[in-house]
Order: sequence, then C-alpha cells, then structure tokens
Amino acid sequence: MINIDESIIDILPVGILKGQFEFDKSESVDDFKVFYINQYMETLSGFKKMQIEGKRWKELYPDSTNLMNDWINAVRDAVKAKEHRHLNQYVDMFNKHLSMDIIGLEGGSFYLILNDNTERLQHRKAIMEKESEIDYVNSELRKKANMDIMTSTYNYQFILKLLKEEIDSAKIQNTKLSVALLDIDNFTVINRKYGADVGNVVLIETAAVFRNCIRKIDYLGRTGADEFMLILTNVDMDIAKIIINRIQTQLFLNIQNAEDIEVTISGAVIEYTGENDEEFYYNIREKLNNAKSMGKNVIVFQS
Repeated sequence: MINIDESIIDILPVGILKGQFEFDKSESVDDFKVFYINQYMETLSGFKKMQIEGKRWKELYPDSTNLMNDWINAVRDAVKAKEHRHLNQYVDMFNKHLSMDIIGLEGGSFYLILNDNTERLQHRKAIMEKESEIDYVNSELRKKANMDIMTSTYNYQFILKLLKEEIDSAKIQNTKLSVALLDIDNFTVINRKYGADVGNVVLIETAAVFRNCIRKIDYLGRTGADEFMLILTNVDMDIAKIIINRIQTQLFLNIQNAEDIEVTISGAVIEYTGENDEEFYYNIREKLNNAKSMGKNVIVFQS
C-alpha cells in the first residue's frame, strides 16, 4: 500500500484525487468514492474539499458515464490490475485538456493525478495556426514568383523548368509528350494601333482561351511578349492537333473587344522523340520561326 503525505501534495500544482472502487459489489462498476482531493483539484473540479470528499463520483457528476466513460473505464482497469497507466483526454465536465496518471492500489483504491494541459495545447495550436499561415503566405509568394502576373500563366523561367521535368519524365516512363509554342499574330501592330491597354486585353483573353482548351494536368506559360508555351503531357501529335484546332476555333468565337480585332495565332507543335531539353527547345523555336515566315494563322506540326 502506498502512503502519501497529503499535507505535502495538498499544495502541488497538479490535481490529485484519492478514491476507491468497490469491486466486490460489481465487476462492471463505473462509480467510485472520493476520499481526498488537494487544493488544485478544487480548482479543476469546481468543488470544495468538504463538498467532494466522502461522496461518490456520480453524486457529484450524474452525467459522468456519458461525459467520461473512457476515463472511468481506464481508471477502473488500472485499479483492478494494480497498475500505473497514463492517458491524455479532453474532459467535458472540466472543459480542460488533461493528462492523467492513474496509480492502482490494493483493495480498489487509487490515486488520480491530473495535469492541466489546456493552456499549453492552446498555445501549441496557436503556433501551428501561425505556422500554417506562414506556410500559406510562403506558398503564395512562391506561386507569384513563378507566375506571369498579367496573364496568370507560368513565367518564362518556370515553364522552361517544367519543360525539362516533363521531358525527363517522358524519357524515364516512356510516355508521350507534345509541346506547342504559339505566337499572337500582328501583336506589335495591335499595340501600336490601339494602345497597350487593348494589347493587354488581347493577351489576357488569349491566355484564358489557351487555359480553357487544355487539361488541368497540362501546363501553360508565357515565354515572350506575345508568345506562349503549352506542355501537353501524355499527348501524341493526333491529340495535339485536336487541341490546337479547338484553340483556333475558340479564339475566333470568344475573344471580344471594342476594336473588333480578329485574333489569330501562328506556332509550332512538336512531339518529343528522345532529344534532350535544350535540343527540343531549339527545335520547337526553329519551327515557330518557320511558321511565322509562312504568313499568319499558320501552325507547323512535327512528330
């Protein structure tokens, strides 16, 4: 039997309760008698020593079976086994997050030591929420660093990084990859004739058409003043032609502006055939130049 000097533990900054189960009456008993609580336990429980000592738990908390059944079961099991057990639990009746040490003694007696972790956990939660906010801000900053702000597409540096990654992936996994490099026809003339504001609208609306015509797993980036790259993952040339045809149709149907400007594109679409990323990029840019030299609204395909 453990004997603890209650005059010492009475002033400890943890809640301490001594109680006893009466196992001889029922093996499934879920109630116990309270013999002692210290000062801190008064604060946790909301009862004075004279109100709680000598009472049964269910007299004090009639709904304790519903509110803390897991805790009562854990205490009972530890006492029956005469063991020391530890658990952490939010306790409705105290409105606290508590760590509990249960020390099972002889004859159904036990000590229950309760440590209030509420403030620590709330502080930890606040830190985690702050860290989450910081992570979100950093994530947004990284996104902005990779984006062309005007068109909400990836910028030149990031789209080329993605191109290299997709080429490496296609090479390793032996999957299809098609890439389009598209240029808005007469964009310099549009800017000079109608002004930069109209030119910006054309850029934004053209990028929106590109975005709406590709899948979520594809990539769209701005590689020049009026030039965009589409990385079409796991797409062969036949499918790429369908996508480009859809883009040309949607440009004709959807771009509306006060100046009634017809927006067309020229460009090159090539399918990856095993070359490295630098060779691939040089090849598609050369094909774009060929397309532009052939006139307007011209797309060169190479598989």
